[in-house]
This record gives sequence, C-alpha cells and structure tokens, in this order.
Amino acid sequence: MFNKGYKIAAFTLAEVLITLGIIAILAAVTIPSLMKNVNASKYSSQFQQALSSLNQAIRMAQSNFDVDYASTNEKCNIESARSESATQVFTFCSIYNSTLSGASYVGQLSAVPGYSIRVRSDLNSYFIFDNPVYAEGNSRVIMSTTPSDYLGYALASGVMVGFNKDAVGCAVDTGKLPDDNWISNNTHCIGFIDINGVAGPNTVVNCDDVNALEINPNSTCAVTVDANHITDIYPVIFYNGSVIPATPAARSIASKWKQSTLTDNLGGN
Repeated sequence: MFNKGYKIAAFTLAEVLITLGIIAILAAVTIPSLMKNVNASKYSSQFQQALSSLNQAIRMAQSNFDVDYASTNEKCNIESARSESATQVFTFCSIYNSTLSGASYVGQLSAVPGYSIRVRSDLNSYFIFDNPVYAEGNSRVIMSTTPSDYLGYALASGVMVGFNKDAVGCAVDTGKLPDDNWISNNTHCIGFIDINGVAGPNTVVNCDDVNALEINPNSTCAVTVDANHITDIYPVIFYNGSVIPATPAARSIASKWKQSTLTDNLGGN
C-alpha cells in the first residue's frame, strides 16, 4: 500500500515558466556578446594567416619574376589592372595577378557600394566615425581612411587586401625596418588587410590605450579580446619583400606570428 502521507516534490508549471524565462533573458544578453568575442578570436587568426599568405606571395614574385615591392616602378593602371603581368610590368597589381591564386581585382574601393574604412572616435567611446581626424604632434603618421585612395584584391579566402593606388617603389635599406621618417615619406606604402572583405564592420583594430591609426610598427600595446578592439581591418606596410603590421594594435594581434618571419626579411630584396 502507498503511504498517503508521502508527497512527491515537483516544480509547478508557473515555476518552470519563470525559470525558462530567466534563462531566455540571460541567453539573449550573453550569447551576442559571446559570439562577438568568438569572432574577435577568429579575426586574429585570419589576420595571421593572411600575413603569411601575402609574404609567401611576395617571395614567389622575387623567385619567379625578380620583382618585389621595392622594385615596382609603375603604378597600377586602375582600368586595366586585371591584365597586368609580372612578366611585362612591375606593379603591385602584376605581383598579385602573378602570385595570388584565386585572387580577383576589386578595383578602386570607392566604387564598392557602401564600403568604408572606419575607426572608433576615441578610446572611451563606442561611436564610430567615417572620417576620423588625429592631429597630435608631428611624429605620427596617419593612415588614410578614404576608400578612393585604395585599390583592392579579394583573395580566395574572402580576405581583401587594400593598397594605395599610388603604391610604387616601396624600398627600405637592407637590414632596416620602416621607421617614422621612412613612413612619413612613403605613406603610399601603407595599406590594410580586411578580414571580412567588403562585408562589415569594416573597422580598424585598436589598442586599449593607443591611437587606433598611429603608424608605428615598432610599438606594442594591449588589445582586449572583444569586438570593440579586435575588428576586421588591420593596417600593414608593404616594403621590399615583406608585409608587416603597421600599427601597434595590428602588431599586437600578429604577435603569435613567428617573429623570425619579420627578422628574416629585414630589408630583404
């Protein structure tokens, strides 16, 4: 016989519904943030991979065509860039056409509908401006954020490489790295890697406490692994036989990239 005095503990329907409601609210709050942080980690890895791919491509150009960024002697012809070959002309476009399998010429980025290069307005703000202005001191070199200044190539991976439409002759003396003086006189050698291609957020990666667009590849900074700091655009410098991070934030993200890749190519032609 059953003991009529024994009661089975159970949740009421109301309690279950309230619990499910709380779980749903917590999920709605935390999952988007979690996904953004996952994307931040993915962007970091993809940037490192893109750096490696571009450096492999320029080494191939040196080996097969005896050309690199230093020996380019003409600017890309914006209209006919797709047909340029390293066997005929030395341009950034001929290098990429001849070495980057599966890559396609995008053209001048101002012609890409809705494309922009953006940075956060300041380190303590979540607002984003299309045309940031930084004018502190004379020692800083600022990367252009005007799409019409750049030509783009979409890689097979979906990553886009943007370089200045006037890029030519990006040469650094053997055994040296680009310094502030060189960069200030060769701003046409500054470009970027956009992990997402033409898709958003099209925002420049930034340090926790350093100007996002300060061009100083020898500086270091801390970059919080979240969607507010690790975004999809990474400034780079093209020179000789190398592509290196151009800003403290981009360099910090590339820190896992083998340092020997940098030191082995100092000034290499």
